[in-house]
Amino acid sequence: MDPDLSATNQPYTYGSDDPVNESDRTGDDAATVVEQFPLRSGGTTPLREGCSTCNFGLWKINNKHNLYNLNIIAYTVLYGYRANPSPGVYEYLQAFSNVYSSSLQINLLVVSNQNAGFDPRILGLEVGIVTAYCVGVTECPMWVNVVGLRPIATLTSVFSYVNESDWD
Repeated sequence: MDPDLSATNQPYTYGSDDPVNESDRTGDDAATVVEQFPLRSGGTTPLREGCSTCNFGLWKINNKHNLYNLNIIAYTVLYGYRANPSPGVYEYLQAFSNVYSSSLQINLLVVSNQNAGFDPRILGLEVGIVTAYCVGVTECPMWVNVVGLRPIATLTSVFSYVNESDWD
């Protein structure tokens, strides 16, 4: 679950004086597809532009979770463990280590919603990638974006609550 939702059951609301709002868009282009990620089951899922008030998409992933490396999102969606917690919603999970220091590891969770949008800006369209974040921290460490990463076959202890038989 998204770190904000897990603590409060409410999406994060950026204050008007929050510097992250300075780079926000009007939301008019929130539905714009910026990337299509292939799915293991065939087809693709979109990553939409999003905005600070949308609670989905690239804007949220970049500005809220400090994740700019789209390659690890693509890898996770294509090869990571997959769960289906509700109809049309998929969670993809993959562990990565830093290629220069195997002691630096992160677990990435990507949430995709193949249902029609609930936000007026994407009403009737597939939502696509809702969010992606490093589990256990609000923001991904900067090294995730700037150095090479190696997928790890086994999920680390952060996922001790996960029954791996629930994931395929």
